[in-house]
Amino acid sequence: MATFKYSIKWTLRPYTKPLLLIAALTKWSWLTVICFKKEVVVRDVER
Repeated sequence: MATFKYSIKWTLRPYTKPLLLIAALTKWSWLTVICFKKEVVVRDVER
């Protein structure tokens, strides 16, 4: 029986650091979400 472990990897999109700074200063959460990319990572766990 195979067991899998899921995790989410958050990465900052290229060239979005100025946007992230503006989002932090203005508290615009919708702009903060645009700056990050989510990726599902699946690992095989053997026992």
